[in-house]
Amino acid sequence: MGALPPAAIMVRAEGLRADALGFRWSPRDPFLFRCLSLTLAAGEVLGLAGPSGRGKTTLARLLAGDLLPVEGRITLDGAPLPRRGLHPVQWIAQTPELAVNPRWTGARILSEGAAPSPVLLDAIGIQPAWLTRLPADLSGGELQRLCLARALAVAPRVLILDEATAMLDAIAAAQLWQALLTLSPRPALLVISHDDALLARVADRVMRV
Repeated sequence: MGALPPAAIMVRAEGLRADALGFRWSPRDPFLFRCLSLTLAAGEVLGLAGPSGRGKTTLARLLAGDLLPVEGRITLDGAPLPRRGLHPVQWIAQTPELAVNPRWTGARILSEGAAPSPVLLDAIGIQPAWLTRLPADLSGGELQRLCLARALAVAPRVLILDEATAMLDAIAAAQLWQALLTLSPRPALLVISHDDALLARVADRVMRV
């Protein structure tokens, strides 16, 4: 995996904040985490590392609006995250096949939110032939690129990459990170990974949980 370009930090308003978050699955369950806080400025790349089972993916789902915190609050530029419409925080999981309808073609997957521009498709490396194929006929890397293009098409303020390249070979992962970090404009990135070497290359700073 070659050298990646440094991520540029751009200052724009307050950015994403999570203050004193606490989460558990039911009142009878122990807290998965409590008093968890983070900040993510516009254009910043924040790495998030820690052992399995510490709630990193659950935090991603909270920030993306899939779950609601039991304690604390999440804001974007000082305002609560919206509950309706296209969410400003998009989450890309490790297993793209679980994030798409297996009966949809690549073209229909891309059209689920906002239609990606040809410039975006080219930047992410989407090939025209993929658009007529079903997920089962695509490789993990090809399907992950479709998921990325779908998420980026809605112009999110924050993109969460949850071990998003962990299942790809080194060349495909390097190409994907090159594309992500050189997008212009680019959302702030929260990169969840067990790969300390990756985080050292792509993140402006790393938070451990």
